[in-house]
Amino acid sequence: MSAAASLSWRHLATPLGALTLAASAEGLRAVLFDEAPPANAVDTGAGAVHLDRAASALAAYLTGEATALDLTVDPAALPSGFAGRVLAAAAAIPRGQTASYREVAEAAGSPNAARAAGQALGANPLAIVVPCHRVLASDGGVGGYTGGLGRKRALLALEGVTL
Repeated sequence: MSAAASLSWRHLATPLGALTLAASAEGLRAVLFDEAPPANAVDTGAGAVHLDRAASALAAYLTGEATALDLTVDPAALPSGFAGRVLAAAAAIPRGQTASYREVAEAAGSPNAARAAGQALGANPLAIVVPCHRVLASDGGVGGYTGGLGRKRALLALEGVTL
């Protein structure tokens, strides 16, 4: 994410720890665990309306008051190519369900690229919003998660998934 972009930033305290949100005038750009805005970031106020909506929606989701996140995402937040297809496949996994890294790779058009799919999910700029926490290892194990395995388990439990 370019720090030079016209973005607004907000920190959000949640039951899963601190989140940093970024938004442009076009929509949400990032939902990051334990990260601060870049040192040279300037909050332009451009995405304030999207930040207000995202903060409210995420707070409700993470406390169980809401079961869906209907947020406007800035298309510039999402990668193109295989990584973009992987994130789209993860976004299509319904709440309360999971898929394997191989299944996500297959949905993205490369069934033998499970590790590459895992790397694309690890670079997901929109934690929780693009639910990469719903992707598990082929053996049903939890797999990895950039936000930490405790958070992944907590998000899955919130959605009714037992491991």
